Amino acid sequence: MGKSVWTSDKFLSHYMELIRSMEPKGIRPACKAARLLNVGHISALEAIADRHKHNEQLLRFLEGGDDDTFRKFYNIVRRDAALNILKKFINDFRGYKDLSDDEHEEATMVAVNSSAAVEKCTQSADSSRLPVLPRDPEQETNRKREVGSDGNAARSTAGSTAVPLDSKEYKLDRGRALIINNINFVPKTKLRKRHGAEKDHTDLRDALERRQFTIHGCFQDLTAEETKATLKHFVESVCSDDDAAIIAIMSHGGSGGKIWATDQAIEISTVLTQLKKTDHLRGKPKISFFQACRGNTPMETHIANDDSTAAASASEMPVVSGSQESSGYYIPVEADMIMGFASVDGYSAKRHTEKGCWYIRHLVEVLNDDQPDQRLVDMLTEVNDRVAKEGNWEGRNQHFQMPSFTSQLRKKLYLPPRRA
Repeated sequence: MGKSVWTSDKFLSHYMELIRSMEPKGIRPACKAARLLNVGHISALEAIADRHKHNEQLLRFLEGGDDDTFRKFYNIVRRDAALNILKKFINDFRGYKDLSDDEHEEATMVAVNSSAAVEKCTQSADSSRLPVLPRDPEQETNRKREVGSDGNAARSTAGSTAVPLDSKEYKLDRGRALIINNINFVPKTKLRKRHGAEKDHTDLRDALERRQFTIHGCFQDLTAEETKATLKHFVESVCSDDDAAIIAIMSHGGSGGKIWATDQAIEISTVLTQLKKTDHLRGKPKISFFQACRGNTPMETHIANDDSTAAASASEMPVVSGSQESSGYYIPVEADMIMGFASVDGYSAKRHTEKGCWYIRHLVEVLNDDQPDQRLVDMLTEVNDRVAKEGNWEGRNQHFQMPSFTSQLRKKLYLPPRRA
């Protein structure tokens, strides 16, 4: 059975019915008790009020599992009385040899029927298990259309690792993204909770999904070890069908290229190194966004000659080694990367307690703008401008922020068109 069961036509035919029919208060603790979800997954799911979005995210968390993962999920659906309306799903998969009608998942049954047991199972669950998110069903269908009846690619360019030598533009039809948002930190770090940051990862996730990116994971409050394991799992999940990869990390930061996990700081270079080592991304764009302070210095300001009216009005606002492409030529390992930062090195970044981080909010707005002819570097320049104009004064104190980005791209990069 393996991972293919999650992207099989048979499973996808039940995908929407599962999303519509599963009861979050029953399926979520049952999956946690069966060790299919970790603490970060549960936290992310509990923050989703919409039933359909909750169930869709849950399936994404589960998709990367093995035969045992699907077997446990199947048995949870089969045994939970609240899910008996999914009889067709149950019957369609009853014939799989690994699914026994007599098999009993004790932890699952206890979790469904006892709130005390749910708490016990939650505390003992394996928090290091970090499944991969599934392909978007629509993208998977489109991908299958490109494959002939013999299983071979119907187009000679399918799965190619690089665009032609003389191309001035990256091929980007679909991509894969990972989002990490650290909000709470262990006491020894003496770091405050990032109030207002809760909405940032959901907004960014939705914006990237509209841009044809499959969300590998949307994780919250990871330790340094969990972060490294998650990054490793992400880059290993990238396949030849992916035209690009995005990693977005939101947390506290500091000078010297550091960003905080919940228990200690990690080097941003660690994140970038993981992207550089991804074989399937050689010659393809690798995008990263870092929402974090890069120091404690407030940003100084002056009146811009070309936009003095806007600047003046803003001041009155109230406070709120080498690698080789498939074509055979060599390129530097540092090539094809673009990194967006919430602030300039040495300076702080701002966050609104209700609207979220300035940088992420404006990044999401620009991603959601329907401008198909706008390159990514132009989009990030637009983000820079919007955040710069967000600034305001509070008495003698000024609150301004200047994002930045570094591009090592070799070609023009346009994101896939936004879905309606």
